[in-house]
Amino acid sequence: MEIRKILNESEFTKLESISQVYQNDLTLKDYQKIFDYLFEVNKIRNCSFEDPIWYIFDPLSQLDMHMKFNLISFQKINLHLKFYTLLRISSGKAAKTVYDELASLRKVILYSNGFQTVEKLKEFFVESLNNYKYLGNHLIMVTKIFIDFYRCENYQEILDLCESMPNYKKLVRKLPNFQDVLELDDIINHYFKNSDIKENITYLPILIWWLLTNILPMRPSEFLKLKKDCLIKDEKNQKFHISVPRIKNLNSELNNFINYDLVAIDEATYKFLMSAKDQVNSFFPDTEYLFPSGIFNINAKNSGAKKNSVLNLRDFNDLKDRFYKEIVERKYERYNLERVKAADTRHFAIINMCLQGFSMHNIATLAGHTELRITQGYFSHAQSFVQSYVYKLTQLKLESDISHRMNTAIIGWKKYLVHKSYLEKKNLNDNHVGQIQYGFCSELKENFPNTCIEFCEFCPKYIFAPSVNESEQAFKWLAYQSEELDKKIDEALGLLESLISLPQRYGNDLNTVERNTAARKLQHFIELKSSVNAQIEGEINVRN
Repeated sequence: MEIRKILNESEFTKLESISQVYQNDLTLKDYQKIFDYLFEVNKIRNCSFEDPIWYIFDPLSQLDMHMKFNLISFQKINLHLKFYTLLRISSGKAAKTVYDELASLRKVILYSNGFQTVEKLKEFFVESLNNYKYLGNHLIMVTKIFIDFYRCENYQEILDLCESMPNYKKLVRKLPNFQDVLELDDIINHYFKNSDIKENITYLPILIWWLLTNILPMRPSEFLKLKKDCLIKDEKNQKFHISVPRIKNLNSELNNFINYDLVAIDEATYKFLMSAKDQVNSFFPDTEYLFPSGIFNINAKNSGAKKNSVLNLRDFNDLKDRFYKEIVERKYERYNLERVKAADTRHFAIINMCLQGFSMHNIATLAGHTELRITQGYFSHAQSFVQSYVYKLTQLKLESDISHRMNTAIIGWKKYLVHKSYLEKKNLNDNHVGQIQYGFCSELKENFPNTCIEFCEFCPKYIFAPSVNESEQAFKWLAYQSEELDKKIDEALGLLESLISLPQRYGNDLNTVERNTAARKLQHFIELKSSVNAQIEGEINVRN
């Protein structure tokens, strides 16, 4: 098993040693010394190495992970599981990671009768891969690491078995349906604009999580660690920053100290967070954190006091579930939305930054990634994001057409749509340009052709209203324009992906102008696509 140790670290480099360790390389006394040290630095809560359950603190979730070594029939393996755990933790592995590894190993040990029955182990691997191929893949990987360390009599046979199993590479993280994401955005904004502080203070972490981590790629554990004094204002230069905790990449470090990055934010975000801080202070003036654990219990029934000082990830997820049930479903009657996970917004933020033309290096820095390949993987979601954004814009354009002309319409909550041509044609007179191909131009003659953009189908002044005998041809014309814009959007996405992935030279960003131009083109095509689709959907509703 590999263990890592930092030899030297500076602002720009980290030098680590990697060594291979097997069970007999260290004595029982050596492992007990490692245990004692982890206890001293408050990683392990237990006082005794002999305890059958260890409580190891995980700074990411702010919880104690319960590591169980109580396989009654396999006392020798229990001991080596303890050795394995100590080496993994001291090598910088997160407590939650080691907890998941132990849970997998316990299943393997029980199913294979302590690694004695290789055929049964093979059955278990095949069954796991068939049911959940990526979890099965993780099971095999962990078994391989442990058995190479443990080295039982038949360890080589088990290693060969692990090597023979199919290797499924984990795909890019599956994100929720983006249309559901955009609808949740509408609900969150509407709810917090139309409810008082006494009602929404409990859900304030949800609002801040949604607005902040959708623009700044923070991990949920980092977000929950924000302090009240995280905001910094440069009065002289009118610049604003937020101090963001970075606790993911602490490899080989056994302390729980957290590094902080200063990230620039705009004035609107600064003012919003200051207002949120004031709201929290009105209920919790003495806590240093922006999200104290007590916020979970406000307005909640039958909830006891929380031991931890800051809202942990488990409580935040419970709070988010409560928001979905009480607000999204009960208040707004939206029961079928695919739920957004706490870490999903970090992905949304990175995708947004990609589409705005940020360089991959800048995105990786803001996201806290140590390797560019990790950041590059996020771009695979860009096309789905763009398609959903086009759909949302299309609906907004249709709803906007209704809202400007129907005083009694409840925009966003009614199912029917009215095509604008039937409402606008009546208002045309001799002062307007009038009839053109497949419709009318509502621009004033005195402004024409100075304001003409040449492509009528994309113009907000264009009223799509073909005559009966040309409606089929006109509809095909619009559909063709929509398909052509799909191609242009794909081309713009491909160009943007290639530009943001270009390497920097001597730390200099050489293609900023090209990226920004490509990003503007993409936004332009998205806008045009939504305009054409609004025309098409309006026509479909008229026909129906």
